Amino acid sequence: MFSPMILAQKKCKFDKDEKDKFTNEHVRSSRFSVGGMMYRWYILLEQKGDKYYMTYQIAVNGKVDDPITKGTKILMKLGNDSIVELVVDQDYAPQQSVVNNGDNPFIASMWLPKGQLSKDQMKKLSMSPIVAIRINIAGKDLDSPNMSSKESEKLEQTSACMLLD
Repeated sequence: MFSPMILAQKKCKFDKDEKDKFTNEHVRSSRFSVGGMMYRWYILLEQKGDKYYMTYQIAVNGKVDDPITKGTKILMKLGNDSIVELVVDQDYAPQQSVVNNGDNPFIASMWLPKGQLSKDQMKKLSMSPIVAIRINIAGKDLDSPNMSSKESEKLEQTSACMLLD
């Protein structure tokens, strides 16, 4: 767990930390890799004013036409055995692309589902690392690759930093 005392001694770092030119809201975000580059899974954690959002980049090999529908839950199991549910805010159709892998190009499908997190969910994310992620797409459970402890700890610390304001 990252206490405010510990964080006060460290500088909180974000990939983006600025004022929105139109709304004047404080906007901060950071991106985290899940499983490394070859898996193409990422988490974007954002803060806009007093609201928190999480966007996932989920990729699989092969052509998949099923959307991630509004209301789908992305489950994040934490190291303390609690579960944080991110509820997807709208329908997300997959995007397909050809990935060149030397002599073996293949089709990959990718989604970018997003949802809002409550302050309580952010507190949970700031107190324990993510150890597993699951989403159900068209009746099939899809588990994420393992998130490295370094990336998970960075997400945990960034969650805590966002709660300081």
